[in-house]
Amino acid sequence: IYRQGYQTRYQSRGFNIAQISEDGVNSTVCTMCGNNPHDQKQLTDTGLYERIEVVRGATGLRKSQSEPGGSINAVRKRPLWQPLTELTASANRFGTVRSGLDMARVLNTEAQLRGRAVLILERSDSFQKHVDSNKAILYGVVDKSFGGMSKLTLGGLYHNERDTPHLFGLPSYPDGTDLRLPRDTFWGSAWDKGRYRKLHTFTEWEHRFNDDWKLTATADYKLNKSLSEQAQLSGARANVGSDDGTLPLDSFSRHKRSTRQWSARLELDGKYALFNQRHELYAAYTYSHEKFDIEMREQPTAGRSFNLHSWTGHEIPRPDWSIFDYRDYRNSRYTTHTATLANRFNFGRLHLIAGTGYHHWKNDFIWYRDTRNGQPDFAVRNQNHYRKARFIPYAALTFDLNPHHTLYASYTSIFKHTSARDADNKELKPVLGNSYEIGWKGAWREGRLNASVAAFQTEKHNEPINTRI
Repeated sequence: IYRQGYQTRYQSRGFNIAQISEDGVNSTVCTMCGNNPHDQKQLTDTGLYERIEVVRGATGLRKSQSEPGGSINAVRKRPLWQPLTELTASANRFGTVRSGLDMARVLNTEAQLRGRAVLILERSDSFQKHVDSNKAILYGVVDKSFGGMSKLTLGGLYHNERDTPHLFGLPSYPDGTDLRLPRDTFWGSAWDKGRYRKLHTFTEWEHRFNDDWKLTATADYKLNKSLSEQAQLSGARANVGSDDGTLPLDSFSRHKRSTRQWSARLELDGKYALFNQRHELYAAYTYSHEKFDIEMREQPTAGRSFNLHSWTGHEIPRPDWSIFDYRDYRNSRYTTHTATLANRFNFGRLHLIAGTGYHHWKNDFIWYRDTRNGQPDFAVRNQNHYRKARFIPYAALTFDLNPHHTLYASYTSIFKHTSARDADNKELKPVLGNSYEIGWKGAWREGRLNASVAAFQTEKHNEPINTRI
């Protein structure tokens, strides 16, 4: 996990994780959407989840983006049969103060109706000047059982956050040596701000046919909106002269973003008997449609540099954003269909897992501008339509040495759709490859303590490389 500007990025085995799931429903991580100033901020908080599941290695069996690094699945808190009231509070030396309330109740015993609510409040300061944030999150979920075999769950989330966008790091002297700037240095303006809102609703229907077979249907909707304004200095090397260093004004912009996602998922899993053994079957279909809309407005930056040692953040007044030098729009529409079929064959301590995932991906993208140099100037630079599909095989063998130790070997292929184009503006082929892995896993204390050792080989082909200088 690392910070890039005001974004949080996730990596596993040296590869970016391109999707994050909540209860198995995938959402695109916005390294796929644009660049750092344009991307939507990921509005998540661990206080909403019972646990975070991390799988290392290629996961194309269930994911529409089988990047070989791994995947993350966050399991949301659900209602309980036992009453729960949990208060939390924390603070640190930088001025971050956080409080949380987690409550669960049985609302009606006869109707088998339960509920749970989570409230999180946080205010954060920073060691950097002008950098602070605050957020408020309200989450609620209820479920109702029907006859002991079916259950309906409804939930919703509202997340409101404000922060100071921080896009760039610190420069150095032309020879690469440290400028030894104060620790609280911040290259933004005092009026820089980011505002973010997230609305998330979901419903789930679960039906058990018997003790072995279960069908689950899920519908999920997310709406993210944000607005950020910033004027920030940037540069890898400071211009050293009589003023002992200047930096250019790099970003003087306003970004308005809107992200919507509709998802539906149908899962069937169960156990059956064959050859005097109990085996397990899993089948699923997932549909997802994501819309990313970005409007950017810019003020002129040419020829504007400032002394990095005397910069206070008040040198540039906040502009009237109804008047601007440049404006463009970037709209993306991602539609994915994922079908999965897998079986776990059990032969005593030996287990064979085999399956395949079919992924169909579509992206419609358009970039256009309507203003340049302060004058109306309409132009469409990119208008592309992408369609890709592929089957992803998966096979694995596991052998249980004892209840705590397991040896395993696995194989899967890699398929990652890409919107990259070559110098002639021709669409590049999708990234393909293979992933092989062997290893050992150990689990103790009912799975609360885990350890693993793995050796893996990853092959990737058609990886896009930026050749522009």
